[in-house]
Amino acid sequence: MTGRWGPPGGPCIVCSAGKYNLYPGCKACSNTSDLDCELCAMGTASTSLGRNTTCDTCSAGKYSFPANTEGAQTCEPCGDGLAAPAGSSNCTSCSSGSYAAAGFSACVACPAGTFGLGLVSACTVCSAGKYSLLGASTCTNCFAGKYGTGQGFPSSNYCLDCGLGVYSTASGASSSVTCSLCLAGKFTNTSGTVACAGCVAGTYSTIGVSACQSCAPGTFSGTSASACGECQPGSFAPENAVTCQPCAEGSYTPRNASSNCSLCDLGLYSYSGMSHCLQCQAGKFKNYEGCYVCSNSTDADCQACYPGSASTLAGRQTRCDWCGAGFYSSVYGSQTCTPCGNGTTSLEGATDCFSCQLGTYAAIGSSVCTPCPAHTYLDVPYQGSLTSCKQCPAGKVSSYTGAQTGLACTSCAAGTYELSRECTPCGSGRFSSDPGQTVCGACQNGTFSGLGASFCQACPLGKYAPIASSVCLSCPYHTYLDIQFQGSLLDCRPCPSGTYNSVVQAAASLDQCLPCPAGKYEINRTCQTCKSGSYSPSQASACLLCPSGSYSPSGASDCKGCPPGSYTLSNASTNCSACPSGTYSLEGSTVCEECQVGEYSWIYASACSPCPAGTSSNQTGSANCTPCEPASYSPAAASTCQLCQFGTFTNESGQSICQPCRNGTFAGEGSREVSLSSHSFPDKPCYGLDSRQPIILLDIFLSYPPPPPL
Repeated sequence: MTGRWGPPGGPCIVCSAGKYNLYPGCKACSNTSDLDCELCAMGTASTSLGRNTTCDTCSAGKYSFPANTEGAQTCEPCGDGLAAPAGSSNCTSCSSGSYAAAGFSACVACPAGTFGLGLVSACTVCSAGKYSLLGASTCTNCFAGKYGTGQGFPSSNYCLDCGLGVYSTASGASSSVTCSLCLAGKFTNTSGTVACAGCVAGTYSTIGVSACQSCAPGTFSGTSASACGECQPGSFAPENAVTCQPCAEGSYTPRNASSNCSLCDLGLYSYSGMSHCLQCQAGKFKNYEGCYVCSNSTDADCQACYPGSASTLAGRQTRCDWCGAGFYSSVYGSQTCTPCGNGTTSLEGATDCFSCQLGTYAAIGSSVCTPCPAHTYLDVPYQGSLTSCKQCPAGKVSSYTGAQTGLACTSCAAGTYELSRECTPCGSGRFSSDPGQTVCGACQNGTFSGLGASFCQACPLGKYAPIASSVCLSCPYHTYLDIQFQGSLLDCRPCPSGTYNSVVQAAASLDQCLPCPAGKYEINRTCQTCKSGSYSPSQASACLLCPSGSYSPSGASDCKGCPPGSYTLSNASTNCSACPSGTYSLEGSTVCEECQVGEYSWIYASACSPCPAGTSSNQTGSANCTPCEPASYSPAAASTCQLCQFGTFTNESGQSICQPCRNGTFAGEGSREVSLSSHSFPDKPCYGLDSRQPIILLDIFLSYPPPPPL
């Protein structure tokens, strides 16, 4: 038959696993091993015995490479990062930028947004701040001036620009935290820059702005100024001034930061750059040409109040009162000073009001511009109250006062969220993957995170985690979990019937469920030994009863047939009973058969023996044979003893033949030998049983006393 081998003349023997034989009938063997069975070829394998077809082709992701004298019984799986098409004798290593998991016939290029170093079962996702193209072996950093908050970016287009008024020199940045505000005196009006430009002379800037502000009248600055300097008394400056100019003769300014100089009152004069006027001598007044004698006492000679001052008094002989800070007068002869409007203010003696800088506000008539508090900003002018300051958007905070732009509000970093104007770390089991969050998301089933996490990590195989877990929980003994992202103990799969796992918790595959060995069975997740009279193969959930004619000790993997000369009639026998004398049995018998007539047996007989010659058994089931009586005999296997024929005899029991009578003796049928004395019957010969005359002689003989013994 195919699938078998054997020596010349048989018997045929089943080919072992890993080998096969296609020849019909028993092929003549050169030896007594199964070398006549063909080895499974490379890339194939066989676990079955007696195979009469070619071996099974290894599936994709597996291979076989049989030894010289033994075919492969199983196809071995390729490891991580190895691939093989169906029917392979070896596995191909995946190069950098590719991967292969179990069962892959070929290596696959890593998707964009991931990378692989070679010999891996899965490509690694690029971390935040990096990106990769298809088939990448490494991830590339986002350029300086940019950042990337998410993972797995497939190109540089996904990297975000740092905004206006900020810059960054770091490459591979994972959040906007690396985008720094431009320092005071610098600005940038384009996004994604690596440096800020300095302000030109006559302008200035605070931190984090996209444009420089003009110096207010009465102030000046050089290049890259963070603030404008005030002109000293006796000097002034218009808007955007790079330096202060001295007051002309006949004018003065007693204040810092003057935008213009005031003319000296009548009766007063000054030199260039003076901060005050000198008094004319008595009886003179000052005009543009100097001091002169007063011509009369009319008010035509009285000087009107200069801009920046006012007076409500009639007949005033002294100069007018300067307007206080937050007020101004712009014309001559003002009786009152006008309050500055919303978002403007002035210094003492002002002829006009100037605007508050962005980031500050001032009510009507306010003497100072008040900065907006932390976590707010003000990017429009002429605002008159605290309510004008804009709150930082949700998810953003700012520690600066007087912020002029929303760029001063920075997003809470990934892993934190904004709570009551503070960036608070996400609690365990929660995460925020992007900056600027107001809540943290809960980790989903099968994932976990610690404090301040920007992403949730997947639990390894063999473990699970409910929603919002800080740790992964191990599947208990006798279970396994071979898929990720599971959230319940109920997701742990019980080991199949007939297997157990008392070795490790968090079993990651079915392979860690061990089969109960042959002779044992699984109950309540433990392997129990089969009792005598039963058996089990490997991975059994119950023991099978031995059938009649067989038995087993405890822990048996199969039942043994009763030995010849014994039997068992019932199932689940722990031993076999001896066949009694007069019976026999073959191996695996359920009953003992009686010996036939002419046969006998002793206890434990595997066959009945023929009665020896000279004995007989005339009934079935004999334990021994009866010796033939004297004057009878029997051949072997006789059911009865036969009488000796005429002319033959036997004087002893248990004889297999009768002896012919000797001279001078005779015997009848079934008789012992009789001697005739010659002196008693001198004229009579001795006859054998084939003569009829001995009957007469017998009568004669019987009438005489018996002769002496022979």
